[in-house]
Amino acid sequence: MSYLYRPVTGFLCSAFYYFLGTSVCLAGFLMESTNKDQTGILLIGQNYQASEYPNLGGCINDTENLETFLTSTKGFPEENVKTMTDSRHKIITASAIKDAIRDMAKSTQENAASRKKIIFISYSGHGTQRAAPGYKESDGKDECLVAGDGFVSDNELHTLLKEFHPESKVFFLIDACHSGTMLDLKYRYRFKPGAPGNVSTKEMKSAVTDISAHIVCLSGCQDEQTSSDAYLEDKTEDSKMWERQGACTQAFIEHCKNFPLASLLNLPLQLKDTMVEGRFQQRPTLSSNRSLAYEDQLFDY
Repeated sequence: MSYLYRPVTGFLCSAFYYFLGTSVCLAGFLMESTNKDQTGILLIGQNYQASEYPNLGGCINDTENLETFLTSTKGFPEENVKTMTDSRHKIITASAIKDAIRDMAKSTQENAASRKKIIFISYSGHGTQRAAPGYKESDGKDECLVAGDGFVSDNELHTLLKEFHPESKVFFLIDACHSGTMLDLKYRYRFKPGAPGNVSTKEMKSAVTDISAHIVCLSGCQDEQTSSDAYLEDKTEDSKMWERQGACTQAFIEHCKNFPLASLLNLPLQLKDTMVEGRFQQRPTLSSNRSLAYEDQLFDY
């Protein structure tokens, strides 16, 4: 497949995620066909038209396309989906992003009505790095989501993860530049020929293991890289329409439809191949707070 694209480059840019694979695995790691009603979904997309930050073109489309895929194709209840998008007259604040994630965490608690056991959170927008005080970050930088009025740091996101119920499972798609360690999780996975399953695991010694829930994050690129906002075919429709999207978001939707039983650990290889084929420089990264098995997959149907 070849892509007609126009990447957005520079200090801040967008685009990110997806997952796929070719192996048939044992059970849905996060989203099983039997627990759709117990799943909470949060989709965040920002184009920054009312903000001081550079405009993007595909992040709201990412959110809309993901919502269509998850509800129409995968059958998750529309009432379980919360979307947050900005406009020409409205920004998404840093506080609003943190509050929305906190609300997702509250929905997993024992005393919550209709408690959610599975959480799916996507973010499509700018990401950046800032100098980190102290010695907690191996590269001396904090990775941050860029809200319409400021930043949400990886440290703040990591703290929010502590609020999820210990038995809950949470999957993040981070569609942003410099997003490889956006959640500061313990394990990172990359394609490596000759390793078991062609996947190597790197344990981040500096990561704090203080999160009880099971967290998995798919980032659009490594910390030192940027991600692309591009003109791409809309894979949620049969009309062959082209629109601005995140490069990985578009691929995520396409391959989730084509390879629904994908192994999570296939992601580093499959994403790398798709980005190379599309002439994108980003290399998506998978991370988790617990070690993943090759049998783990996102969907079981």
